[in-house]
Amino acid sequence: MVWPRHDDADILVPARGMVCRVHNLLEKLLMSFLKKCLWLSVFLLIAVRGQALILFSPTTVRPPINHIVVVILENANASDAMAQPFMASLITNGTYLNNYHAIAHPSQPNYIAMEAAQTAGVVDDTDVNLAVSHLGDLVESAGKNWKIYSEGWPGSCYTGTQSGNYVRKHNPFISFNNVRTNSTRCNAHVVDSSVLNTDITNGTLPAYALYVPDLQNDGHDTSVTFADTWLSGAFGPRLSNPAFMNNTLFIVTFDENDSTNDTDMNTVYMVMYGARATPGVNSSTLHDHYSLMRLVEDTFSLGNLGLNDATASIINELN
Repeated sequence: MVWPRHDDADILVPARGMVCRVHNLLEKLLMSFLKKCLWLSVFLLIAVRGQALILFSPTTVRPPINHIVVVILENANASDAMAQPFMASLITNGTYLNNYHAIAHPSQPNYIAMEAAQTAGVVDDTDVNLAVSHLGDLVESAGKNWKIYSEGWPGSCYTGTQSGNYVRKHNPFISFNNVRTNSTRCNAHVVDSSVLNTDITNGTLPAYALYVPDLQNDGHDTSVTFADTWLSGAFGPRLSNPAFMNNTLFIVTFDENDSTNDTDMNTVYMVMYGARATPGVNSSTLHDHYSLMRLVEDTFSLGNLGLNDATASIINELN
C-alpha cells in the first residue's frame, strides 16, 4: 500500500489551528479568572476601606466658643418678649429655651445668682456687700478675662445706689467684696458700655461678658417694646460684624418676668445666637439662671463653685 505523501506544511496547518483554539480557550479562561479576581479585589477593597472608615472615622469637630456675651433685660413675661420683632428674629435664627426660669423676685437676687451660683441671702434691691466667690474668680483662675459693660457707669468703682439711669442693683460685681475693694481689679473689669466697641475693634473681647443696659434701654422704666427696639439698634449691626461674632455665643435673657403677673413660675425669654447655636431649635428642657452660669463654666472648663452651679441642668442644646 502506498501511503499518500504529505509535506510539512500540510501537517502544520491543522496543528496551528488547534494551538490557536487552545490559546483562545486559555485566554478566555484567564480573562474570566482575572475578571473574577478583579471584582473580588474591588469588593475586598471596599470592605476594607469601609471597615477602616468605621474604625477610624474622625469625630465631628464642633466650632469653638471663644466668647460668651450675655445681655440682661428687665421684667417681662416670656410671651411678651417673644412677640417683639427683633427678639422673635433671634428665636428664628438661634436656639430658644422656652422653659427657662429666673430664680426670684425682685431683680437683684437674680443678678447675684447668675454670677455667684446663689442668692447669698439677698431678698431685695437694697445695696449689699458680699464676701462670696463668683464667676469672675473662676474666669481669672483659668487665665481668661471677663468684663461687665454697664450703661451709664460712673466709673471709679462707684458704690452709690444710682446715678442717672445706672443702678447698682443691676451690677452684681460691684456687690462682691473682692471686686469692689480692689480698685485695680474693679477698674479693669467693671467698665462703661462704650468700652465694648473699643474691645471689638482691638480684638480684646473677653471670654465672658455681661452687658447691662440702663433703666430705659432694659425695659425697666419703659417697656419690653422699647427694650426690643433698643436691642435691635445696639446689637443688630454687631451681630453682622465678624469682629464681634467670630466664635461668639450671644445670649439675651431677662432678670425676671413681670412679677405683678407671674402666672408661669418666673419663666423668662432666653435665646442663644451665633457660635454652635442651631437656627430654629426650640427646647422645652427645664433650665434657669444657674444653668446659664454652668454653661459659661463648662464652655471654658472653669470648674464650679460647688453651689447651685454644680447641680444645675446642663444646657446641651448647642451643637
